[in-house]
Amino acid sequence: MRLIFPILQLVRVHNCLIAGVGVWLGGYLTHVGENNWRLLAASIAAALICAGGNALNDFFDLESDRTNHPNRPLVKGTIPIYIAIVVWMVSNLAAVIFLIFLNVYQIIVGLLAIILLVWYDIYIKKTVLWGNVAVAVLGGATFIFGGLFSPHSILGLPGVLVPALFAFLFHMGREIIKDIADYEGDKMHLIRSLPAVISPLGSLVLVSGLATILIVLTLYPLIPGWYRPAYGFIVILLVDIPLAATLIFIWFSQRVDRFALTSVLMKVMMILGMAAFLFGRR
Repeated sequence: MRLIFPILQLVRVHNCLIAGVGVWLGGYLTHVGENNWRLLAASIAAALICAGGNALNDFFDLESDRTNHPNRPLVKGTIPIYIAIVVWMVSNLAAVIFLIFLNVYQIIVGLLAIILLVWYDIYIKKTVLWGNVAVAVLGGATFIFGGLFSPHSILGLPGVLVPALFAFLFHMGREIIKDIADYEGDKMHLIRSLPAVISPLGSLVLVSGLATILIVLTLYPLIPGWYRPAYGFIVILLVDIPLAATLIFIWFSQRVDRFALTSVLMKVMMILGMAAFLFGRR
């Protein structure tokens, strides 16, 4: 019992829930039927893949986390290091069992996600920017994964391509913000993150550009009327304006703790963005 809470911290259960909800939302937006039991299985599979990926990430990041994230369970020693590998294996095995009940397209995407997360930890995250791209791709893929119950409809607009694109841009910006927050620790451990290569200021310029593109794109669906008015209300008031205000704030206060806080706030905005699609679907 004493291991349960540290393991939930290890897998970052809130991130896993977001991944699962993203898959469910992808099915919902393609009118699969939100009570479809296979959609629930797909959501659970995605959450388990996310859990395994987070556990493996903490295993490989143990040394840098001593500086960047000293409160994580492996660093604090609240669970043995080998538990991370056990959690990774069990989570992925359970995910594969759930994948069996899905169609061939979803099985392929699910297995590719598992492989990509392993490749990410072993190699990709050590390369400049590509690690951020990999995480952003996986973030956007959750909607497509859920939409693949209806493969012929995923290419239609708005479908799942719109939220997938928005999620990609949002995750990309947030990952770079997290790298800026970890800049000192990454530099100490010779990790070639984007801020370590082009400077935190250059990275912040890129994030601001991505955020500007995202804000403009989120307004476009209002023109053809792809969604109900609730979409515009939530996106403009609860996502776009707070996102712009947050970025303006950190431009004037470029402290490490501000970037860490911005990362948390962006996660909240991400959830609100998902709510916009939930309540905005026609």
